[in-house]
This record gives sequence, C-alpha cells and structure tokens, in this order.
Amino acid sequence: MNTLLKQNRIRPAIIIGSNNTEQRTTEYTPMDIKVNGRILKSKLSEYAKFVAVNVKNLIDGKYQTLPDRMHIIIAGSSFGGTASLYISYHYPELFGKSACLSLSLMVPMPEGGIYLKESLESGKKSVIY
Repeated sequence: MNTLLKQNRIRPAIIIGSNNTEQRTTEYTPMDIKVNGRILKSKLSEYAKFVAVNVKNLIDGKYQTLPDRMHIIIAGSSFGGTASLYISYHYPELFGKSACLSLSLMVPMPEGGIYLKESLESGKKSVIY
C-alpha cells in the first residue's frame, strides 16, 4: 500500500481487520446449520450490527474519515466474503462497496442469490466486487 501511495496510484485509506474466533462458522454464516448432529445458531446478524454500529462509529470518531457510503468498503474472503455480502446487503446506507472474495457458499444460502440480484438491481445497494 505504501508503494501505491508513493506512486499516487491510490488515495490514503484506513484499513481495519478483525480476527476470527473459534465461532467463526456461526458468526459468519447467515443461517443456522447442522454440524455433527448439532444445530449451530447463526450469529451473523449480531456480528453485522457490531461492525456497522460499534466498529464504524469507533473509527469515524477516532480518525478523520470520509464517512459517506461510497468511501466505505467492506471486504472478506471465504466465510468473511459471505459475511461481507450479508453486511453490505443489510447496511447499504453505510457500505457502498463490498469485496466478497472467494465467498463460501458451501453452506446452503438461498438468500445469497437474492442479495446478489437485489444488490445488482438497486442503486441503493452496494457495488459488489
């Protein structure tokens, strides 16, 4: 990133990363899933709210940001890509762009097609990469 900044190829950016936990499957999956005969309850809506409210407000309060939605990108890979798609769909007023890299659709996610279709058709939704 430093090289790209020095070459004036990108604008300065604030990048926030989060560690995943042992509960990443339930935190990043939008629906309850059955694993080894046990039902694991999805926690993605709580995680999405945490990112959209707590993390976003913390960063906007601490740093000089461009807080409008088209300057805010959410990104992730694998289950993080799935979570990024979910969060950008449910908080389009905050996240104008989302990079859903190698998103994991190994769990049944019928909503995924709906999220993609509506996001692509609506100017109010995120730009999806």
